[in-house]
Formats: sequence, structure tokens, C-alpha cells
Amino acid sequence: MKRPIEQLTLVDMFKQSDQVARAIMDHIERGFLPKVRDLERLVRPNPDSLAQSEVTNLRVRNYAASVISSDDFTHEQSQLLDQYLKAIDDQVSRELNG
Repeated sequence: MKRPIEQLTLVDMFKQSDQVARAIMDHIERGFLPKVRDLERLVRPNPDSLAQSEVTNLRVRNYAASVISSDDFTHEQSQLLDQYLKAIDDQVSRELNG
């Protein structure tokens, strides 16, 4: 069972915040941005392509849903990182003032 963030040592908070920050960067580079680019390519008008008529509303919706889901994950991880950083700030302030 995971301990609450506030009960971790300062070193563990730094380690965890580093892991979360790296996970966010990896997710954005390998997950989110490629999905956004795929959606952009799908909906961008291309006069040279006859395949544009094959783009259905359902296909656009599915691509957009994938981008939204990926964005939700990014926000969740960002909030977790904020929690770690706040806990680090709080603990450092206690150490300096106490």
C-alpha cells in the first residue's frame, strides 16, 4: 500500500516527482503529440487527395476522443506532480523554520 505523499521522506518525494515529470514528458512526446498530429492530418483539407471523402464523422470523433483521453492523463499526472512539489515545499519550509 502506498503511503500518502506527506509521509514520504524528502528524498522519496524528489525521486517520485522526478519519475512523474519524466512520465509526463514521455507521454507528451510519444503519446499525446503523435495523436494530435494524426488528428490534424485527418481533418486538414488536402486538395491532392481523393481520400478526404472517406473521412467520416465517427473517425474524427474517435481520433478526437483519443486526444482528449491522452490530455486527461496528462492533466492527472500534472496534478500529481503539483502535489509532490507542494509537499516538498511544505517539508523544506518546516525544516528551515523549525
